[in-house]
Amino acid sequence: RNGEHVQLRHDVLGRSVHEIVRHSDKPCLVTADRHFTLKRAVVAYDQSNHAAHALRVAFELAKLLGLELTLIAVDDGDTEAK
Repeated sequence: RNGEHVQLRHDVLGRSVHEIVRHSDKPCLVTADRHFTLKRAVVAYDQSNHAAHALRVAFELAKLLGLELTLIAVDDGDTEAK
């Protein structure tokens, strides 16, 4: 959504796309009209259940598409370094 309070002009996305993105209760991915081939993907991992699921999905997609996968470990700073 590009933020809850962003005001996109209709001429940037087009009126139909703008309305779909703003009113959808599901995430929407809007891309450029030109195609490019992905070569790499990055996943942030913070040891949460959601991050573990995202990592599994990213791994499967990377394997399927032949992508280089980079994992970034994120720490909230609340735990002591071991």
